Amino acid sequence: MFDPEIHEKEMQMKGSALALVSLLVIGGAANASSTTYDVDLTVGTGTVVGTITTNGAVGELAAADVTSWSLLLTDAEITGLPQTLTQTNSAFTFFDQSGAVISASPDMQASHSAITWNFGSHDGDLFAFQLNGRQSGDAGFCGANAGSITCDGEPDPALTLGNPNATVNADFSSETGVTPLAVAAPEIDSTSSVSAVTLLLAALTVLRGRTRRASSVKPCRRSFSQ
Repeated sequence: MFDPEIHEKEMQMKGSALALVSLLVIGGAANASSTTYDVDLTVGTGTVVGTITTNGAVGELAAADVTSWSLLLTDAEITGLPQTLTQTNSAFTFFDQSGAVISASPDMQASHSAITWNFGSHDGDLFAFQLNGRQSGDAGFCGANAGSITCDGEPDPALTLGNPNATVNADFSSETGVTPLAVAAPEIDSTSSVSAVTLLLAALTVLRGRTRRASSVKPCRRSFSQ
């Protein structure tokens, strides 16, 4: 016999399961469209720590492929630091050896595991994250190849922390070859999500079976003789 109350409970359970599956699928698709990398660098006596997020591109990175970042620059020797750079208060830019802005550099490569910069290149390219926009003269973090315009007067190739407007304004570390700038943050294991959905659906199936069995049991009536 059709019981409207039981039917409504079954539909609610199905709806909950489908909603969870949809969220997991959508979340997986969103994660696949971007990649977040962890940054943990030592530059002279300073550090650069935080994250860089791209649109998921691999190979040569264009500036437009870097969608967000949060980089804490610290160095006790530089006036004006610590400073946190984000996509809302700073700019990420590539320059060529003449100082002209370029959209991309073959020296910055991304894989599913890391972002690297080729300090062994002699093309003079440079990348920079700089507070308050490109060439603002404010605090920043950059990497320059041999023959570049340099970030702050340091010998290239090097990574540099700088604040040109400060009295004590720069620190650097000399670099050679292809160097990781950031490594991919650990990903959530998608198989765990699938397993969770499988267990949920199994539990709902059991509950549905119990509900149906309970509805099929007829109450027992006893007669007592007076």
